[in-house]
Amino acid sequence: MDEKPIDHVTIRKTCAEADALAADCLLGGAQPRPEQVERLLTLLHGHLRLLMDEVREQYAPVPPGRLRSLVDNMLTLGGQLLDDPVRRGVVDLLPPPPVIRLLVLLNDAPEVFSGVLPVLPDDSVTGLL
Repeated sequence: MDEKPIDHVTIRKTCAEADALAADCLLGGAQPRPEQVERLLTLLHGHLRLLMDEVREQYAPVPPGRLRSLVDNMLTLGGQLLDDPVRRGVVDLLPPPPVIRLLVLLNDAPEVFSGVLPVLPDDSVTGLL
């Protein structure tokens, strides 16, 4: 099987376009054409599937713990976005980009998550209040 590298430029552009279109519309701009929303959603879902497969494979050997929980939760969230049959228009473009960006980080910069969810001493939590 030929592995194609993940095209980060295209992923970033698609996420930025989806964010901009949704924000513009929700801030009172023009309502986008349904086919424009569907095109972007199809692209976002394709990126999401690709990244989920990559992350699932890369983190398969990770033992139970905080990082495993984070990975599992991100994959579950991505799956829920893909499985949602309800279409609400431009609002559907809002959830995928942040999930995609986190999956890109998990895939390409795992060192960012090496100290994921550090344990805080009890007094440090109450000290913030």
